[in-house]
Amino acid sequence: MNAHSNLDESVCSINQDIAQKNVCFLLGNGVNNQFGKAKDWRELMKQIAVEQRYPYEDIESLLPTEQYSALVIQYGEKMIRDKAIELINSQPEVDFGRYAEFNNELEELNCPVLTTNIDSFLHKEGSKERSFDNDNAHGKGHHKSIKTIYKCWSTKDLQSSNDGYGIWHLNGYSGDKETVRFGLIDYVKLCTRLSKPIQDVRQGKAESLLAPFFNYKLCIIGLCLDEAEFLIRWLLLTKAHIVSKGGVNKILGWYLYANADKDSKHSKKIRCNTLQFLRTVGIVPVEFEKYDDLYMSLFNVK
Repeated sequence: MNAHSNLDESVCSINQDIAQKNVCFLLGNGVNNQFGKAKDWRELMKQIAVEQRYPYEDIESLLPTEQYSALVIQYGEKMIRDKAIELINSQPEVDFGRYAEFNNELEELNCPVLTTNIDSFLHKEGSKERSFDNDNAHGKGHHKSIKTIYKCWSTKDLQSSNDGYGIWHLNGYSGDKETVRFGLIDYVKLCTRLSKPIQDVRQGKAESLLAPFFNYKLCIIGLCLDEAEFLIRWLLLTKAHIVSKGGVNKILGWYLYANADKDSKHSKKIRCNTLQFLRTVGIVPVEFEKYDDLYMSLFNVK
């Protein structure tokens, strides 16, 4: 069987699960690049360092999350966080017409959408904030930094977090700066703070973005998922660990990417490591020739 046949089978399988409402999309900054031009995280950290007259070469070899933490140590969390948010909100040269088409398709597919993006480009026009915050889920024992896991933005009157189309912000939302998380220290703290919410979701005691993440197959698009994606890797490992306790060996989702990423020896190594990790947690890599092919196959949008 050739690679093209394998791709067709994978796309068919994904579309079948979407039709059965058994998919949760997990979208990253690559979506902004598909419909515009967004700087990557290293470029943003370099820009902040240069503006602060900090010697970027001292932290250039670090992971982006570590670069952010180093700048926070030097200049304070509020200043670096607010500057990063400002740059992210102003950086993409977005084709709003094409983005609107994409958002319309997401709404039509009626699946939950988790995103690592903190901006509002994925919010469809007319979306309203839907909160599933309650005393059991978000009581005194929970930190303010995780309150956005109980909120989504949707055009639908959702009755639960599994109830269909809604945009959930995994790394916080720029409209509420205290919820935004960028650094390695932030992610380590968050993993600790998410332990009880994960338990609550599994026991049916609470509604949050963790419900679709753990209950549905994941369709991951626009994320590098290298070692810098500490939080998502931890969540994927946790999900695989939970499933493996029941002795189940099954597909937990798909990672969609294009071979245009293979543009250097360094990027090939990163991609190889990422794909090896994903396979260990039940995520099947699906390679397209071009990103336009990917978006046409699933969303009928280039």
